[in-house]
Amino acid sequence: MSLTKIGRYQILEKLGQGAMGVVYRALDPNIGREVAIKTILLDRDDAESVERFRREAQAAGMLSHPNIVTIYDADQDEGTFYIAMELVLGETLQQMIARGPVPVEETIAFVEQIGSALDYAHGRKIIHRDIKPANIMVAQGQAQGQVKVMDFGMAKITTRTTRTGTAFGTPAYVSPEQAKGVNVDGRTDIFSLGAMMYEMLTGVLPFEGEHITTIIYKVMSEEPAPPTAMNSSLHPGLDRVVMKALTKDPAERYQNGQELVADLRNYKKLGAWQPRKSAPAIPSPRSVAAPLRRKKALVALVGGVVLAVAAGVYLQMQQGTEPAGMAPQQQQVSPTPPPSPPPQPAAPVGAEQEVLSQPKPDPSPPAAKSPVAPKRQRPAPATRASEAPPPPPSLASEPVAPAQQSPVVPNASPVAPQAPIVPQGSGAAGRVVIHTQPQGARILINGAGTSYRSPVNFSLAAGKYRITVERRGFQTETREIEVRGNRTVEVQMDLKPETERRSRLPFR
Repeated sequence: MSLTKIGRYQILEKLGQGAMGVVYRALDPNIGREVAIKTILLDRDDAESVERFRREAQAAGMLSHPNIVTIYDADQDEGTFYIAMELVLGETLQQMIARGPVPVEETIAFVEQIGSALDYAHGRKIIHRDIKPANIMVAQGQAQGQVKVMDFGMAKITTRTTRTGTAFGTPAYVSPEQAKGVNVDGRTDIFSLGAMMYEMLTGVLPFEGEHITTIIYKVMSEEPAPPTAMNSSLHPGLDRVVMKALTKDPAERYQNGQELVADLRNYKKLGAWQPRKSAPAIPSPRSVAAPLRRKKALVALVGGVVLAVAAGVYLQMQQGTEPAGMAPQQQQVSPTPPPSPPPQPAAPVGAEQEVLSQPKPDPSPPAAKSPVAPKRQRPAPATRASEAPPPPPSLASEPVAPAQQSPVVPNASPVAPQAPIVPQGSGAAGRVVIHTQPQGARILINGAGTSYRSPVNFSLAAGKYRITVERRGFQTETREIEVRGNRTVEVQMDLKPETERRSRLPFR
């Protein structure tokens, strides 16, 4: 039997369903206004959760800003907790990004509105804690282009809080201080806005990983490649704005949305971004010299403990939600190898290419080196050696000079390593050129994740491979190829969109 009424509201249709409840289009009969009703799964016998629901809903209901979804009512009906809010006709920013990078001028217009909304809320001591594209509505129709920030207070209503009162957001957009579970202020939302800007301009996330611990490790200790490394058409001044928003230390980040927007409006006048050389939040095994094995093991252990605690905090605070960016562990498949092939050292290459010798899946960072490399390799923005992030585990790094190149050797790890992908031949390498429509698709080789993003041109040892491309919002495509020495294999894949959800979805 379908639901026809919640409280005084008449249910007109179901708009969508998320991990924490359902969203309906409804009618308020008292004033004849259509609203969005969002139900929330709470235990009515849990006094703390019920009190937090009322407190956060009341605080969010006090917000009145043109770029914030207005809260009209919050109550419960026979144990069903719900919030009645403004009905926005449009699509989420997440749906827009799924079609490809957002144009720069449109990105600036959106960020101006989001920054204004955040400053308004922060001035009233209200922190969002879960800024992400799925929580940003872009209106259509008469309000075309108007941005509405949704779900103020929901991060605290739908998650358990830490002892310091901090609620956790979505791992791919969460700030380092949120990941640590410490007290946060409005600057945590600025970091999340920076991560969202990065994705808007490039179509890819600044921090990606197959597991929560991988993402949290990168958020806390790794600097992403600048946006121009992912989208060579971007002005270098945008690197400076986005990377400052993503600074690990809140004191060195933009302190509010107004500061960020001021630089963003004048990005063409800004100088190029310079990578920071400060110590990372979590000691990385790369930073320890190879001969100091005992110290290296201690650093890895400490980093692993910190990551385990951070991931534990996240998992404890979630109540059945599936974080964005978390994907099932991918199965690794190897082609039939020849008997005991010798390991091949990586050959020196230029800035336009990389060599993939024996690709391996992305390991868990506490147990091995946790790399961050440009997701999409383009010839245009050549990265200086001092700016280059660590190479991915499945790829040979781009050398500064041939003398600095070394063979790819797996790191010692307390976790049993997965079998590497071994090519079928030991002859000369061939080249693989991959194009997708739309661009920015993630490339997997024999099920193993790589740092490649389409379009890409790289070398691969001779053999048979299974090429898989993934892009959020599109169906995964797979193609079997055979690489031959001194030959080029070109692959073109046109990705089909996933079945689109209803456009009037107020949240996800």
